[in-house]
Amino acid sequence: MRHFKISRLRLIAAALPGILPGFLAVAAVTACALLAARVFGGSSILWGLFIGMALHGLSRRDRLERGIAFSADIPLQIGTGLLGLQITAEQLSLLSAPMLLLIVSGVFLTILFGTLLGKALRWPAVEGAIAGAAVAVCGASAAMAVKLVIPSKACRPESFVAVIIVVMALSVISMVVYPFAVTALGFPGKEGGLILGATIHNISQVVGAGAVLGQEPMEVATMTKMLRVALLVPVMLGFSIVFRDRSQVRSGTGITGILSHLPAFLYVFVLLAALNMSGVIPPAIKAPLSTLSSVCVLAAVVAMGIRTNLVNLKLAGMKPIIIMTAATIFLFVWMAAGTALLA
Repeated sequence: MRHFKISRLRLIAAALPGILPGFLAVAAVTACALLAARVFGGSSILWGLFIGMALHGLSRRDRLERGIAFSADIPLQIGTGLLGLQITAEQLSLLSAPMLLLIVSGVFLTILFGTLLGKALRWPAVEGAIAGAAVAVCGASAAMAVKLVIPSKACRPESFVAVIIVVMALSVISMVVYPFAVTALGFPGKEGGLILGATIHNISQVVGAGAVLGQEPMEVATMTKMLRVALLVPVMLGFSIVFRDRSQVRSGTGITGILSHLPAFLYVFVLLAALNMSGVIPPAIKAPLSTLSSVCVLAAVVAMGIRTNLVNLKLAGMKPIIIMTAATIFLFVWMAAGTALLA
């Protein structure tokens, strides 16, 4: 055992010089994205993605290639696992059983809607499903998370980057439009906050939209949004089952076979969510780890941007815009109609 540990440490030490230059390049661009978002406003994810794509030439440098590839994978796994810290027991106690069912069904029906519409438009099923998951769960973070549990070549890079760009744009639009829409539909209070939390893509936009309606709707919207984040676990599990490659299907069947192929970060997510709901994680630890989660996801987006050729982005065409806009409308109509029936 001791020999094994020493050998493993030597392997890591041997790989470090090849990874470090590219990793430091990604870290520098990540810092620039955070600074740009602070100085000029806007989303650090979009800043990171656009700056990264502008620096696509870095990915063609042999000295940086390994570190950039590493940064597109490992930080994302760390950041996704740490998302479990955002799940609290309050979210489950806030909503009635029918409302919970409405939210959960909305998430999975939206993913199915994106998949079927993608197939109708002759887009690969997995890409339509990723687009649907980005709309249904938590925007770019959900798209990045589900990509981790599917075969690496299942989704084209240009399509994936298009999904991130479109979902960020739709989230901003929905933040502006939805507060007025729910008010016009007669849901200005808690129900309005619930609809906002169940339909807007990114957490920051949910808070902003909820604040337009007032303090209580904002709190309900935030709690509802966190419940959707919790659904990232069954969503990733579903993706890992439906979109497994054939070798995985042959190597394991049943629950044991499925669990054996789930990545470690998914177990970390569940463990941290359970610990957080039990109240054993102090705020002094939770706050910096939540910040680390955001930074890790941003670093992975930056690395993915660097590895994406901007010229190839046009290959995605209008399909991601059509699919995700339609899925966004579908989710809003589902939640509004369901809330009206349950009110």
